[in-house]
Amino acid sequence: MKTNSKNEKILLKNNESSSKNKIKFPDEAGNFAEKIFNTVREPLLLLDSELRVVKASRSFYDFFKVTSNKTIGKLIYDLGNRQWDIPKLRDLLEKILPKKTTFNNYEVEHVFPKIGKRIMLLNARKIQRGELKEQMILLAIEDVTERKHKEELLSESNRLTQEYLDILFNRTHIPIIIWDSLFSITHINHSFEKLCGYTWKEIKNKNLRFLFLQEKAELIIELLKNNLLSEDDEITELDIQTKNKELKTILWNSTNILDKDGIKVVATIAQDITKHKRAEETLMILETRYRRLFETAKDGIIILDADTGMIIDVNPFLIDLLDYSIENFIGKELWELGFFKDIAANKNKFLELQQNKYVRYEDLPLETANGRKLYVEFISNIYLVNNKRVIQCNIRDITERKLAEESKREIEQNYKTLANSGTALIWTAGIDKLCNYFNDVWLEFTGRTLDEEMGNGWVEGVHPNDIERCFDIYTTAFDRRENFSMEYRLKRRDGEYRWILDDGCPRYNSKGEFIGYIGHCLDISERRHFEEENTMLAQSLKSINECVSLTDLNNNIIFVNESFTKTYGYNNSELIGKNIDIVRSPNSSSELKEISLATLQGEWHGEIWNKRKNGSDFPVYLSTTKINDRENKPLWLIGIATDISERKAIERELIEAKEKAEESNKLKTEFLAQMSHEIRTPLNAVQGNVEFLNELFIDNNNDEATESFESIILASKRIIRTIDLILNVSELKTGGYYPNYVNIHLDSEILTCLYQEHQLSAKRKGLELIYKCELTNDIVIADMYSIKQIFSNLIENAIKYTKEGKVEIILGKNKSGNIMIEVKDTGIGISSEFLTKLFEPFLQEEQGYTRSFDGNGLGLLLVKNYCKINNAIIEVESEKNAGSTFRVIFNESIGESSK
Repeated sequence: MKTNSKNEKILLKNNESSSKNKIKFPDEAGNFAEKIFNTVREPLLLLDSELRVVKASRSFYDFFKVTSNKTIGKLIYDLGNRQWDIPKLRDLLEKILPKKTTFNNYEVEHVFPKIGKRIMLLNARKIQRGELKEQMILLAIEDVTERKHKEELLSESNRLTQEYLDILFNRTHIPIIIWDSLFSITHINHSFEKLCGYTWKEIKNKNLRFLFLQEKAELIIELLKNNLLSEDDEITELDIQTKNKELKTILWNSTNILDKDGIKVVATIAQDITKHKRAEETLMILETRYRRLFETAKDGIIILDADTGMIIDVNPFLIDLLDYSIENFIGKELWELGFFKDIAANKNKFLELQQNKYVRYEDLPLETANGRKLYVEFISNIYLVNNKRVIQCNIRDITERKLAEESKREIEQNYKTLANSGTALIWTAGIDKLCNYFNDVWLEFTGRTLDEEMGNGWVEGVHPNDIERCFDIYTTAFDRRENFSMEYRLKRRDGEYRWILDDGCPRYNSKGEFIGYIGHCLDISERRHFEEENTMLAQSLKSINECVSLTDLNNNIIFVNESFTKTYGYNNSELIGKNIDIVRSPNSSSELKEISLATLQGEWHGEIWNKRKNGSDFPVYLSTTKINDRENKPLWLIGIATDISERKAIERELIEAKEKAEESNKLKTEFLAQMSHEIRTPLNAVQGNVEFLNELFIDNNNDEATESFESIILASKRIIRTIDLILNVSELKTGGYYPNYVNIHLDSEILTCLYQEHQLSAKRKGLELIYKCELTNDIVIADMYSIKQIFSNLIENAIKYTKEGKVEIILGKNKSGNIMIEVKDTGIGISSEFLTKLFEPFLQEEQGYTRSFDGNGLGLLLVKNYCKINNAIIEVESEKNAGSTFRVIFNESIGESSK
C-alpha cells in the first residue's frame, strides 16, 4: 500500500509538471492550431514570460537536430548545451521586444555545433493565452544562409565582369585601336603600342592619318569610310608607318561598337603580316631554286595530284632511267603505270598511300622500257603547294648496292647458321670493346633481345659480385690482344644465375688488321654444383646436430660425425669398423631386421630405442637410406638419428595439459549454460512485468514512466543478447556447434525478414533502410541459424553506428560470379589502425566508460566464425567519418544446391 501511494504522488507530480509546460487547445480549434503550428516550414518556438520553451514546431526539432525532452520547459538560452545563448537574441527578447509588440527580419549570425554557421532572420510577436491573458512570445526563425551566399556571389560576379573586359582589352596579345567618327584615336592597348612604337600618351586623340604614309593617307581614310558603310565586315591589307619610320603590312579589321557611355566608336583589330609577306617573297625565290634542283637532281622525281593520283610533273633523270618519254607519264594515274604495280596496282593501294602521307620502299624492283631490271629506293610524302596537296615521289637507283648487300647477307647467314648450330653461347665485339653480335643460343639462354644485349647491355645479366672481375680479365686481355678464359654467373631467362665458362680470342681480317674479339661460352653450372655439393656435404656431415653414420652393406661403421660421438659417448676409433648394433638397445632388437631390409629396398624411418656407451637407453628418430654407385647398385647405407628424449617428455606434458584443458572447457561450457539459464529466467520475468506495467501507464499519458519502462526493457534485452553472444562464442571455441546445411533462399528466407525486423529501429533513428535484390537465383547451401546471425549482427551494427543518412542491404554477384551481400552505411566509420583488430573478441574502437556506443565486441567475432562455417569470406571497407561496407561472399556457385 505504501508503494502504491508513493507511485500515485509521483504520477500526480508528473501530470502537474506536464500540464504546466504544454498548451491545452480547446478540442477542434486546438487540434487545427496544433496542425498549423507543426506544418509551418520555418522553425517556431512559443516562449512564456520567463523565456522558457512552452512549445516547439516539428521543423524546429528537425532543423536544429534536438529532441522535445531536451527542449520543452528549458530556458531558450540553455537549449543545446547553451548554443542558443546568443547576445543578439538576448537584445531582441530582453530589450527590444518589451518595448514593442513585434519585431521583423532581425538578422542574426551564429555557429551551431551540429549544423554549423547559419544566418537567420528572426520574427517575434507578443500574444496572450487563455482567460488570464498570460503573456507569450511566438518566435519564428528563417534560415537565409544559402540566399545570402548566392547574393554575395552574384554581386561579386557583376563586379568581376567589367574587370575581365578591361583585362581582356589591356592584356590580349592582339593589337587593338579604337577611334571615333572624326577618326580621332580614343584607345589603344599595349599590343598596339608595341606594333606602332608609340605610347598611349603620344597617340591619344590624334587623327588616324598620322599612322599612314602622307601620300597614301587620304586614300586609306576614304577606303576605311567605305568599309564601315558596308554591311559586311571588310578586312583590308594596308601599310602603316611606325615611330621609327619602319613600314609594316597590316590586316585592318574594323567594326562599329558602343563605348561605356553609349557613344558609337570603331574598334579595329590590326594584325601584323609583315613577316608573312616577306615569307611569300622568299618562297618565290625558293620555288625557283627548287625547280632547278628538280631538273638537275640525280634521283627520279614524280609529282602527283594527292586527290586524284594523276601525274602532273616528272623530272628528266627518271625519264632517262626508265627509257620512257614524258608523254608516258603526264596526265596518267599512278596505278596505270606498269612499273609501279607493286606500289599502286589499283586505286585502293593509292588510297593507302594518301592516308599514310609517308611511304618508303627500300628495295622496290622496277623494269625499264627495254626490259632492264632495277632495284630502287622509293620514298613519297604529301605537302601543300599553293594550298593544294601534292605527293612527291623520290626514286633512287640502288641496284649495285642491292647486289652487294645480298652477297654480304648470304655470307652473314652462313656464319649465323654455323654459330647457331651448336649449344655454345657465342658473342663478338668490335675494336671499341663493345659487343656487336650474340647468337640465337645466347639470346634464348638470357631471354633478352639482341638490342638489349648489344654494347655493354649483356653485363646487366652478370651477377653483381662477378662484374668487376670479368671486366678486369676482359679489358686486360683485349689491350694485349691475348686469349682469355673466365668463369662468371649469368642470369638465365627464368631468373636463375648459371655458371658460364667464357673463352675469348682476338679476330683479324684478311689484311691482318685487328677487328675485335669472339667468345665461346658453355654452361658449367652442373659441374660447379657437383663440386660445391661434395665440399658442402663433407662439411655438413661433420657439423650438423643430428647423429650421422655411414655403414657398408654388412652394417659395419665406416664414418660417424662429431654429433654421433658426443651423443653416444664413444670416440671415433671405438666405432669405426664396428657393427652399428653396438648402439642399438635390446628393446629394439625385433626391429633391426626390418630396418636393414627396408633400407636396402629404399628407405626406413621411425622411432626406436638406442643406448649410449654408459648403457643408458634413450629414444631416437632414425631415418635410413641407401647410396648407389653409378650403375645404380647399393654401395653404402646412411643413417641419421635425432635424440627425441626431450620431445617425448614435452609430448607427455602436452597430452596431460590437453586433457586438463578439455576438462576445463567442459566445466566452463556447463557453467555458462547454467548461468545463462539462471540469468535469462529472472530477466524474462522482469521483461514481462515491465511490459505489463508499461501498458497500464500508457493510458495515463505518463511519458516519463513509459521512457523508464522502455529503458528497462532495452537493458534486459541487452543483457540477454550479451549472454547469447558469450554462449555462441563458447560453443564455437569448444567445437560444440553442429551446423545443419540446407538450401536457403537468401532473399525471401533471410534478408527480407531482417529488413522488415529492423525497419522500426532505423526509423526511430531517422535513418533510411534500403534493401535491393539483384538476383533471380539466390539459393546457397548453408546453415540457417548462423546465416541469420551473420546478417542480423551486420545490420544491427550498421544502424547502431550511423547517426544520420542511410543503411543499404544489397544482394547480388561479384565480378567472379559469386553470390555477394553488402551492408553499407553512412555512419562513423572505422579507422585504418583499428581495422586489423576488428574481429578480435571484447574489443571496440572506443574503450572505457566514456565510449559513445554500447556493446561487448563479440558480434563481429561471431560473424567471422559463422562465415567460415558457411564457406564464405567477409571483407570490410571503411573510412573514418565516411561510413563502412561489410561484404559477405559465398564461395559456392549459384545453382549448386542440388549437389
